[in-house]
Amino acid sequence: MDTLCTSHYLGAVSTPALATRVVRGLLWTGSPFLVHILTLLLFYGSLPPEQMGPFAFALPVVMMAALLGDLGLGTALVQHREATDRHFSSAFWVSLTWGTVLTVAIVTTAPVVAPLAGSDGEITSVRILGWLSLIVPLASVSGLFRARLQRELRFAAMARAEIASVLIYSVVALALLPPLQLWALVIGSIVRELALLVGLWIAAAWRPRFQFSPAALRDIIRFGLNFTGERTVGFANSRLAQILILPAIGKVAAAQYGLITLYTITPLVRLSTILHRVSMPAFSTIQDRQAQLAGGYIKAIQGVALLLWPLATGMFLFAEEVLAVVSQEYAVASRALQLLALAFILKSVGSIVGAVFLAKGRADWSFRWTLASFAILVPALILGFPHGLTGVAAAILATSVLNFIVTQIMVHRLIRFSLPAFLAGLGRPIAVCLALGLALGLAQTLFLQRMPDAAALSPLRELLSDRVDAATVLLQAAVCGLIAYAVALRLIAAEQCREYWHSLRGTGERGRPDAAPSAGIAEDA
Repeated sequence: MDTLCTSHYLGAVSTPALATRVVRGLLWTGSPFLVHILTLLLFYGSLPPEQMGPFAFALPVVMMAALLGDLGLGTALVQHREATDRHFSSAFWVSLTWGTVLTVAIVTTAPVVAPLAGSDGEITSVRILGWLSLIVPLASVSGLFRARLQRELRFAAMARAEIASVLIYSVVALALLPPLQLWALVIGSIVRELALLVGLWIAAAWRPRFQFSPAALRDIIRFGLNFTGERTVGFANSRLAQILILPAIGKVAAAQYGLITLYTITPLVRLSTILHRVSMPAFSTIQDRQAQLAGGYIKAIQGVALLLWPLATGMFLFAEEVLAVVSQEYAVASRALQLLALAFILKSVGSIVGAVFLAKGRADWSFRWTLASFAILVPALILGFPHGLTGVAAAILATSVLNFIVTQIMVHRLIRFSLPAFLAGLGRPIAVCLALGLALGLAQTLFLQRMPDAAALSPLRELLSDRVDAATVLLQAAVCGLIAYAVALRLIAAEQCREYWHSLRGTGERGRPDAAPSAGIAEDA
C-alpha cells in the first residue's frame, strides 16, 4: 500500500505534545548551524578579504539556484495531507532533472556572470561558480527525503543527518585549509551537501520508484511553484546586496558585508528555514482551528524574540568588537553591522509569518508580497550604494520596517489575530531587551574606562593582537549580559520561560507528561 498514513501523521502530534515537538525540533535543527558559522568565521579570520570576496559573491548565486531546484515540491508534499508514494516518486524525478538542468545552466553562463566578481589569480569566480553548482541537484532531491521526516515530525532524525553533514564539512574544510586556502571551503561545501543527502536518505528509509504520474504532480505543483517563487524572491531580497556589492563597491567591501551577513542575515535565512521545517508541518495539523493557530503563532513569536533579540542587542552595542575579533580589517564596517542588527530584530519576528501562510495554503499571498518587496528593495539599494556599506545597511533596515508592517497586517487578517494581542505578546520580550541593553550599556562604559592606555602600554600592545583585545571585551560583556539576561527573564518573563521549559521536557505545568496536542498552544475558543 503506497498511501502514507495520514491518520498516523495527524496523530503523531499527540505524544509528545505538538509544542514539545516544535521546541525540541528548533533545538535539534538549529544546532548544526552553529558549527557551520564557526567554520566560516575561521575562514574569514584566516584568509584576506580579497580572497573571500569572490566566494561571498558566488555562494548566494548557487544557493538561489538550489532553492529553485526542488520547485517547492518537498514543502508541497508536507502540506498535502493525502500524499502518496506516487507523489513522492514523481517529485523526485522532476526535482533531479530540473536541478541538473540548473547546474548545466550555471556552468554554461559562469564565464559571463563571474567576471562581475573579478579574479584572484588561480582562484577565479568562474571556477568557483562551476564547482559550487554541483550542490544544486543534490539539494534539489534532499528536500524530498526531508519532507518524509517532516511529515512525521521526526526532527531528531533530520537533525542527526544535518549534524553529521556539518561535522564532515568542518573537518574536510579545515583539514584542507592550509594547502588549498579558499578551495578548501568550496570542496567542503560540496562534500557537506552530498553527506546531507546520504544521511537524509538513510533516515527517511524511502527509495524513489521508477514511476512518474502527471496527475500526482498536478496535485502539488501549484503550491510548490508558489512557494518556490516566494522563497526564491525572498532569498534574493536577503542576498541581493551581497551579490551586487562586489561589482558596485569592490572585493574588500564584499568580504566585509559577507562577514556582517554571517552574523545577521545568514542566521535569519537559517532561522526562517528551521521555523518552516518545524512549524509549518505542526501548524498544518491545526490549520482549521483558528484560535489554536493564533495561540501557536504568538507563542512562537515570543520564543523567537526572547531568544534572539538579546543577541541583536549585544551585537548592536559591541559591533566593533564583534567584527574585530575576526580581523581588524572588518571592524570599519561596525556601523553597517549595527543597522543590520536592528533589521535582524524585525526580520526575526517576521520569519514566523511564512510558516502560517504555508500552513493555511496561502503561499500565493506570501509570493505576491515578496515580489512587491523585491521591487522596493532594488531602488533602495541603488540609493544606498553611493554611501558604501552603511548606505546599503540603511536601505535594508528601511525596507525591513515596511516589510514587517505589511506582513503582520496580512497574517493577522488570515488567522483573525488582533493587533492589541500581538503588541501585548511582544511586551515582555521588549522589556527584557531594554533591561539587557541598559545593563550592557553600563558595562560597556565601565569596560572602556578600564581599558589600558595604548600609549602607556605600547610595548605590551605590540605583543597583543587586536583580536585578543576584542575577545577580552566580548568575554566580559558576555558574562555581564548572561547575568543581566537571566535576571530579566526571571523578573519579567518567568511564566513564558516555564512554558517553554515544560514544552521542551514534554511535561505539563505540574510535571506530568503532556498528552494533548494543544500543550503550549492556546485552546480553541
